[in-house]
Amino acid sequence: MQFLLYLFLLSVFCLVSDQSSAADSTQPSRWIGVVDKQTSSFGWPGSGFTVRFSGAALSVTLENSGRMSMIVDIDGSKTRLDLGAGRQSYQVASGLPQGMHLARLTRRAENISGDTTFVSASTDGAFMPDRPADRKLLIVGDSISVGYGLEGQGVACPPNADLTNSDLTYGALTARHFNADLATIAVSGIGISKNDPGLATPTMIRMLDKPTPSTPQDAGAAIKDAGPFQIVVVNLGTNDFGGGKRPVSFVADDRTLLERIRALQPQALIYAVLGPMLDTADFAAAEQAINDAVRLRQQDGDRNIQYLRLKNRLATGLGCDWHPSTEAHRVLADILTNAIRHNTGWSFP
Repeated sequence: MQFLLYLFLLSVFCLVSDQSSAADSTQPSRWIGVVDKQTSSFGWPGSGFTVRFSGAALSVTLENSGRMSMIVDIDGSKTRLDLGAGRQSYQVASGLPQGMHLARLTRRAENISGDTTFVSASTDGAFMPDRPADRKLLIVGDSISVGYGLEGQGVACPPNADLTNSDLTYGALTARHFNADLATIAVSGIGISKNDPGLATPTMIRMLDKPTPSTPQDAGAAIKDAGPFQIVVVNLGTNDFGGGKRPVSFVADDRTLLERIRALQPQALIYAVLGPMLDTADFAAAEQAINDAVRLRQQDGDRNIQYLRLKNRLATGLGCDWHPSTEAHRVLADILTNAIRHNTGWSFP
């Protein structure tokens, strides 16, 4: 009897000890978006990682070159995490019920202050793998797709990363509607032939397949590693045609960009879209040029590409510097969601 009692007490001690022991990991459960897996760094809007764990608490150690903020999603409950410069540890969850939990940490804005590096994660329980979604959506764009200024109250608010939120963009809303993973390759001010004056980065054709915006050169495999994507949305042209600009090489450049995307994602449905920031004349010129590029790609034999007008009279509401507000992004998401549902038959899972 005493021996049986000893075995019972020993088993209880081992169970308690196992639950209170800490676990550390130098890799997340899963990467989100396009990232540099070799350096564990991420810099594109909305990129980041997941950590699936059993336990009651989670901390992460991140290295950041400047001021930046992230969206922390613990089992569907979202908070904002402001990062400091350098390597620091952050307690992102505590006091949770013992059991399985999923943490998602993603960048709120683009990498104005540089990339972020995942160093480690710690929990009082154990880490588990996280399965990617069956559906994947890629957005290639400019400040609209970044979510620049969408939380601002009108056009007069100054440039401020605090008012940018990649989690509320039309791309993020569309991905959530279909329970799809989202990757965003977007830079404020970028174009296909011409960037906005003052932007030092190359045009999108040279930025497209970088694992992070800070990577010195196109690595050639970042999008493939993050895919395959069933849907690719190319939302560019605003910076090429805004203010009356008419780049003569745009159609040829856009054709080249679309051809490159097709080579990277052979099976994807590609939408070349435009909207909603240009005035009437600039919008008409840009829309014509994008349609011409799409028709050339169709003549090249690409039958899985089409133009989509991402604009209608309901897309009102302005954030900072004439950018779409959160309300306008919801309207844009409805347009894109309806098009995807019509073209693919996707429904809410």
